[in-house]
Amino acid sequence: MSASASGELLRSGSGSSSSGELLSIEPQELQFPFELGKQMSCSLQLTNTSDNYVAFKVKTTHPKKYQVLPNKGVVMPKSKCDLTIVMREQDEAPPDMQIKDKFLIQSVLIIPNLDIMSESFEQECENVMERCKLGVVYIPQSLSHVEKFLSKLGPKAYSYADLNKFTSDFSESNKLGFGAYGNVYKGQIPGGVQVAVKVLVEKDVVEETFMAEVSTMGNASHRSLVKLYGYCFESNIKALVYEYMDNGSLDTILYKNNDNGIEWDKLYSIAIETAKGLAYLHDGWHEKIIHYDIKAANVLLDKNLFPKISDFGLAKLMKREVDDATLTRIRGTNGYNAPETWMPASRVTYKCDVYSFGMMLFEILGKRSNGMGDNWFPQQVWNKFKNEELEQLITDCGITEKDTENAKILAKVALLCAQYIPERRPSMSKVVMMLEKIIPVETPSYPFQFM
Repeated sequence: MSASASGELLRSGSGSSSSGELLSIEPQELQFPFELGKQMSCSLQLTNTSDNYVAFKVKTTHPKKYQVLPNKGVVMPKSKCDLTIVMREQDEAPPDMQIKDKFLIQSVLIIPNLDIMSESFEQECENVMERCKLGVVYIPQSLSHVEKFLSKLGPKAYSYADLNKFTSDFSESNKLGFGAYGNVYKGQIPGGVQVAVKVLVEKDVVEETFMAEVSTMGNASHRSLVKLYGYCFESNIKALVYEYMDNGSLDTILYKNNDNGIEWDKLYSIAIETAKGLAYLHDGWHEKIIHYDIKAANVLLDKNLFPKISDFGLAKLMKREVDDATLTRIRGTNGYNAPETWMPASRVTYKCDVYSFGMMLFEILGKRSNGMGDNWFPQQVWNKFKNEELEQLITDCGITEKDTENAKILAKVALLCAQYIPERRPSMSKVVMMLEKIIPVETPSYPFQFM
């Protein structure tokens, strides 16, 4: 609610009993999911901006369902009062509750210098309550569609208590890392299976992120995709429980630990297996999945350094007959995301994943991050390729003679994947065949028109 809107509402009242903008409400949205059978609470703050004592009374739209503490009282001059709103445990929703309804506190009555214990207080409240409409924005989010969606999937539903037990109360010693969508903890589920528990950050997109990740990892099944064991969807926590990958993410192998002893031919096999996982997402089942965030940090490695694609929080499922989609916001990671993902009014296809995969191939080739500006590695690869000096670059990257042929293939495939125009990029199925030498690699044209 804006300050001006609050002011208009606060000027309502009865004669001399209520005057001026004596009470302001701290702007906020009270957004927590409506969940049957749970008691939840949130708080708001009333601020008295005047030099008078101000009496208040709160009236709710569903008095049997909501409790406000305190529901009446006095705010001292130039002071604040915290109100706690409690949604009682209940077996059914109020009959007129709708998704995205805006209601909760119907009225806050403001009466300067009136004793709340006086006989006239309640009567005065009844006289002016209906004319004082200070509303608090409250958006109940029905979880029925989420619960219906989850019930159709194989992953197991875990409680917050379960996750606490799995991770030893989310101890710092079990913290594996963090990302844009939350912290990740190591844990162990019954049966002794080690897992990674990703706790999603409470953001506006948390439900979208949760649904996207569960829908892809819960339905898709491929050895190059991280397995989802279960999830937790409660009012105070949303989390995903998936298989633990012993060797962390590919970016650590590539450029955070250059003395790891990983042979380059192993990196080449990692590239092939990752490509197969992407080809499955695009072509392997009844719906197409666009990942939107392919990068080395989202390729995890098991104890045998076998790669598996993870982090489907941005993923989008598309019917096979649909060729493209319009983005409502930029997706992906800077440096990996295709030009069309950040250009206004562009249509996006699965080829954006191909571009991101190409950027990752450059990192595998150089065993380094791609850098920026004059140090941007993909441009260096193109310059060497154009001048027929690719072998020299490969040698400079520390790749030995036995791997030179594969490195040449990988470099040219990376240049094909990184084409500015999506239609010029190969499909991931074709990428797999080129990397496995089933078909020859086409000669790439200059890819970086936007540079």
